Amino acid sequence: MQVHLSLGGPGEVVVNWASGSDAVEPEVVFWPSASPSSARRARGSSNTYSQLLYLTSYLLQPPMGAPGTTPDAIKQLANTTSWALPDVSALGVPIPQGETLHGSGYKNGSKVPALGLLDYRNPAFYYTSPLIHTATMGGLHPGREYGYRVDGDTRNFTFIAPPDARKVDSPAGDPAGAADPSQVAGLEASPSVYPFTFGLISDLGQTEVAAANVRAMKAALDHASAGGGGGAAVLFPGDLSYADGWFSLWDSFGRMIEPLAARYAVLSTGGNHEFDYGECWVSYLARWKAPYVEARSSSPLWWSRDVGPAHVIGLCSYADTSDGSIQRRWLERDLARIDRQATPWIIVLIHVPW
Repeated sequence: MQVHLSLGGPGEVVVNWASGSDAVEPEVVFWPSASPSSARRARGSSNTYSQLLYLTSYLLQPPMGAPGTTPDAIKQLANTTSWALPDVSALGVPIPQGETLHGSGYKNGSKVPALGLLDYRNPAFYYTSPLIHTATMGGLHPGREYGYRVDGDTRNFTFIAPPDARKVDSPAGDPAGAADPSQVAGLEASPSVYPFTFGLISDLGQTEVAAANVRAMKAALDHASAGGGGGAAVLFPGDLSYADGWFSLWDSFGRMIEPLAARYAVLSTGGNHEFDYGECWVSYLARWKAPYVEARSSSPLWWSRDVGPAHVIGLCSYADTSDGSIQRRWLERDLARIDRQATPWIIVLIHVPW
């Protein structure tokens, strides 16, 4: 199901998951772990997309890890002899006597195609994604643990809602989680946001080492969260799946990172492996959400979010950053709005420097 969490606005956690069936609804049921009978339901949206496969040398000869597929498998995809026109002479095309002129889409699969975008005339080179579902769990009380279950899955997951820098925990006996105005910390970061733990991971891919890093990161955040405080989140400044145009690798990446990302919200920015190699941000933006609307940004490629005692900013290395550019002007406005008493820490995610 590739379940993973990201953040929306204050008091919101966004859940994303994939399904191969359109019978699955974009709905999530969630509840306070201390009060399972108080379950609520949120409905979101679903989308799917298609892309033309892109062949790189990394797919067959990766610098790390196992190949994503085999030359024989690619040759089999390239073989169109079962349906393409083997001979166009019947169409009245003039050809020398005794010769056969194949249709332009006819390939016998005898060799691996050239690197780059593959032949759009061959449906075997189309990738169609599963349904990507997104739903927002709102009205969450900072610091509380919640359980949730997405439609189409029988498993229950849990997360701790990240704290708002301006709020303290509700007084005991307040099941609704509505903070008393007298207990709002105002311009200062509440003591309840400390300690807050950020896990940092980047350039992950999906090798055995990558899977081990996911397990180690989850164990570290589990240990930190067990000590109390405001909880934890994952910062991921780019190069997630290393699908590099072989888009089914986004699905295997989603399954690999699920144990970590279904428990801890991931705040990510795109790297060159989300942009180059025929990717063009399509799979990344469909699957990994960013709180850009709440940050008054015009693009999900740059965003910001207060998370506990920190103001986290995500920037894009592969969009215009010159004076007067849209991204730079947004950043200037965002920096001007930061309240250093409420969020004394500023963390900036960017894949490579401007």
